[in-house]
Amino acid sequence: MNKYKLHYLIVMGICFMACSQQTNTNKTTIDLDKKVQKKILFSSFVDSISYIPLETNEDCLIGKIQDIILSDSIIFVLNDEQNTIFQFNQKGKFIRKIAKVGSGPSEYNIINQITYNAKRQSISLASSKIIEYDLYGNLKNEFTPPFHISDLYQFDNGDYLLSRLERLDDPSTLLALADTAGHIKKVLFKRNSKYKVESTNYWELIQLNDGIHFITPQIENVIYSYDGDSIKKVIDFNLFPQIPSDFYESKQGTPLLGDNYYRTIYRESQNWVNLIFCTLKKVRTLLYNKNTNQYILGEVFENDIDNKEHIFFLSSSKGNTFTNYVKADNEENNPVIQILHLKP
Repeated sequence: MNKYKLHYLIVMGICFMACSQQTNTNKTTIDLDKKVQKKILFSSFVDSISYIPLETNEDCLIGKIQDIILSDSIIFVLNDEQNTIFQFNQKGKFIRKIAKVGSGPSEYNIINQITYNAKRQSISLASSKIIEYDLYGNLKNEFTPPFHISDLYQFDNGDYLLSRLERLDDPSTLLALADTAGHIKKVLFKRNSKYKVESTNYWELIQLNDGIHFITPQIENVIYSYDGDSIKKVIDFNLFPQIPSDFYESKQGTPLLGDNYYRTIYRESQNWVNLIFCTLKKVRTLLYNKNTNQYILGEVFENDIDNKEHIFFLSSSKGNTFTNYVKADNEENNPVIQILHLKP
């Protein structure tokens, strides 16, 4: 679980486009302290923006949003308190919710993350248990995994891709394939014992056309994809300034990584990668285009298209989109989903 969240205010400004350097080891080299602009314009990477206001009534008071899933028919919303899964149609009309906090069968204490399987018509969650419900909240399956699970993805046969990429505790397994009873069928990815820096991710797996993508734990920044058969390296970011070796493990009492860049946000669409890094004094927002090998590097975003402010990031990236949420004009209403339709 993340211990805190970092959100970034949208302000006005300009952007800068640069080319990344591809080394002979196929690494993408970027210096986070060079050619940095104050602000990044939405118009530099966004074609258009659409909005879905979520209905507000006494049965669906959300407050803040932890994350969402945008399917072809249903919007699943996990609230910031991480205890309820709300369902809305594509126009934002409330359908139903799943709220089963407790310690009994089919109940959970807190929801780390959710996954939706359209073929199975089910929604699954990661808590102290893995629980699969039908869309009405009826129990289909549950099991207790052998270790803490932060994120998950369910395949059509019921198997799960289980992730604990943010964890430092044993075992060293960070990504595994499990069957419907929770038995580990295959360990897919293990922790690099050289790096033991605590992460703050509140999502770890991103579903794209070629498989499930994820980024390595701190302090590496390598993106991989898993297609249900094998793991493949997608992008290997070689970032400067490099972190000194005495920070390869979390330093007790040192917030983030001190004066070194610490990754706080990972988002990925079909064509774009968005990474955000922080020191105690600086913020770096990186947008990388996978098609052109170009990047934009700045401090913060500016929505110069329609000037909607107070952006909070979400993981959903259906097609070539990024998803955020913004406050409703009437702040007593539920948030509004903002979908950024990105440039190729």
